[in-house]
Amino acid sequence: MELKDLYYIESQGHQLLFHTIDGIIESTGAIKHYEEVLKGDGFYRIHKGFMVNLNYVQGINDPFVVMKTTELPMGRTKKKGFLDTLTKHWGDQSI
Repeated sequence: MELKDLYYIESQGHQLLFHTIDGIIESTGAIKHYEEVLKGDGFYRIHKGFMVNLNYVQGINDPFVVMKTTELPMGRTKKKGFLDTLTKHWGDQSI
C-alpha cells in the first residue's frame, strides 16, 4: 500500500482499519505508532480513533472532518492544531 492511496486510519481498540482507495485493510497495532511514523507526511490525528490523510480532507462540518465518502469526528483537543495544519496544507497545495 502506498501512502498516497490511504484515506485514513481508524483504530478500534488494538484493531486498525486502513481505509484505502482499494478498500479496507485490517491489521493490529496502535494508532500512536502511525502518528509518529507518518508525522510530516501529510497525515494528522484528528481524534483518539482517527488519523487522516490531509490530501483527502474536503472540509469541516464542525465537529466533523469531511472526507470523500464520510465524516469523521474531530476531538476537541485536536481541533486547533488540526485546523492550523490543514490551513497550511491547503495553502501549500495552491502554490
